[in-house]
Amino acid sequence: MGVYLDRKADRLMDPAERAAYQSSHKPPKKDYLKWWRLIRIWARAKSGLSIAEIELLLYLRSVPYFDRKDFDAFGKLMGWEVRRLKKMRDNGWIQIWREGKGRSRNIYCLSQKSKSFVDQIYAFVEGEEMPEHSPANPIFSKEATYNEARTRNMVKTRNKEIRERRQHRVPR
Repeated sequence: MGVYLDRKADRLMDPAERAAYQSSHKPPKKDYLKWWRLIRIWARAKSGLSIAEIELLLYLRSVPYFDRKDFDAFGKLMGWEVRRLKKMRDNGWIQIWREGKGRSRNIYCLSQKSKSFVDQIYAFVEGEEMPEHSPANPIFSKEATYNEARTRNMVKTRNKEIRERRQHRVPR
């Protein structure tokens, strides 16, 4: 069938060597974090939150109710920000579930806005296509930062790959 060029070594490979090379270079079965950086850029643009705050929402999504102590426990992994809880409450990401009275503390939960935002992140990680138009994806807006605008072609590439995978039913 011929010989093939080994681009790394800049030499020709015979068919047996090529077969061995291809079998050792199969794509991984689980590659859902392949596009994590792109999803993270979308999440920052969509929410206006820092990466640390997005990660905090991802952590809190599986916790139905929490108090300040629980909130600060995960917050210790991030840079210190005294007003993080207040800021996230004021912006509608976290809401008070039960007002503390006397010696009891306030109990918080994620707002519906937070839950749907985190669910959208998970959907993108699991392979759902990202929107390629401005209202749904701020990366495509005229006000996008330079870094966000640079990722537009990658969103299109990712969506094309997802469509091809779905069309050919290529297993992950």
